[in-house]
Amino acid sequence: LGIKWMVSRPLLSFAILFFFINHLIESTVIGLELVFEHRNYLPSLFIFLPIAAGIMRLIRFYERSNVLMSRVMISGVALLVVGFGAGTYIRNQAWANEKTLWEDTLAKAPNSIRAHHELAYQHYEKSGNYDAALFLYHRGLDRSSQNVYEKTLSLNNIASIHFTRGEYAKAAEYWKKAIASYPKYNQAYYRLALTQTRMGNLEDAGETLSVVIDKKPSDPNCMRLKGFMLLQENKPDEAMGFLRKSIRVNSSDWQSLLYLGSAFHMTGHAKKAYRFYLMAESLRPEDPVIQLLLANSCANMGDNALSQAHLDAFFERVAPEHVEKYLNKVEN
Repeated sequence: LGIKWMVSRPLLSFAILFFFINHLIESTVIGLELVFEHRNYLPSLFIFLPIAAGIMRLIRFYERSNVLMSRVMISGVALLVVGFGAGTYIRNQAWANEKTLWEDTLAKAPNSIRAHHELAYQHYEKSGNYDAALFLYHRGLDRSSQNVYEKTLSLNNIASIHFTRGEYAKAAEYWKKAIASYPKYNQAYYRLALTQTRMGNLEDAGETLSVVIDKKPSDPNCMRLKGFMLLQENKPDEAMGFLRKSIRVNSSDWQSLLYLGSAFHMTGHAKKAYRFYLMAESLRPEDPVIQLLLANSCANMGDNALSQAHLDAFFERVAPEHVEKYLNKVEN
């Protein structure tokens, strides 16, 4: 009809063609996952254009033949505009915050894994309500309408919650599922390796991490973790190479600086260890562990006064009942 009426009814033809052509990219039988309602705004404008033109013709017609009907139509149009305005205001209430937005989405698309995932992540996980977040992630994974990307992200976030809670076995289980869902998801390999390291499975962690290192040899997180693992295996010289690579990519990586200081400490270079600990302290001035490491390095260098100054800084930051906890951290 749009093509047929191009000459006889150009305005109506233009409105029809504009509406459908602007939806051609995303509103087809091809599931491109591109549909978002704001993309309907501009095309929908041209649904109302011919309607508005038709109403104007009617109003002008009645202005000549029936003034009362003309005024009724003008009043009706005014009320219609007010009604649309009120509807827009009410609709916008769904956008008040992340919770209301994604609850509204979930009500309209109850089988969408994305709706479950976003409500879980954007509201419940960020607010620390992990039980509610896990419930939504799992329910989303049970829905029939899934795509690989959203499924993998949900599995990743489930694993992250278990990792945060210290439930490393469960975290490892779900990161393995995320990798099985999307084998090219490199971050899942890194996080699985980190979890395996926390569990003390250094051999498994090394094998997992090697997959990412082969693909992304300059990834600072992987370099840092590999360096840490080598320190745990008492291989400080090998660890230094990986830690230096991490620092070259990200000079503000305080953990790599800290680990590099520990590597020098293990090889008997107290002054170099102290220098890297100082660099880490400049990025984390309130960290009590760094003060203990600095004090230890100063003691190894024979500077007892400076060592005492760092110990004083440590005790300023830590309550007496927590001192033992930090001492255990340094020993480990």
